[in-house]
Amino acid sequence: MKSFSIKQTKHTPLVAFDVNDMSLTIEGYSIPEDVSVFYAPLLEFIDQNAQLINSSSKKLSLSLNLEYFNSASLKFYVKLIGILVDIKGRHSITVDYYYDKDDEDFYETGVDISAVLNIPFNFVTK
Repeated sequence: MKSFSIKQTKHTPLVAFDVNDMSLTIEGYSIPEDVSVFYAPLLEFIDQNAQLINSSSKKLSLSLNLEYFNSASLKFYVKLIGILVDIKGRHSITVDYYYDKDDEDFYETGVDISAVLNIPFNFVTK
């Protein structure tokens, strides 16, 4: 079983990637001091398992269930989804974007990410 995880803290999200299930979950708060340092192990795991991810017949499911993320994290998520698209293909990825029904800005951010990457998101209210 190929899996990767980072435990959630007050300032960093839970990150869990199960390659067998083809599921990547990021949830909580993403305001790390250094985004590139925090997420580097995830990118390394993805790089090391790119062939396995690509060859799976399952769609890759990305769940972004965040309470808050800073602008550096936003840039990383755009980069991350781009990397996954390069590996898996645009039509083999589903993105579930969770947002509070009363937070229009958070919702609009998801709409913008979806439009920039040209990938439809499933918007899920909390």
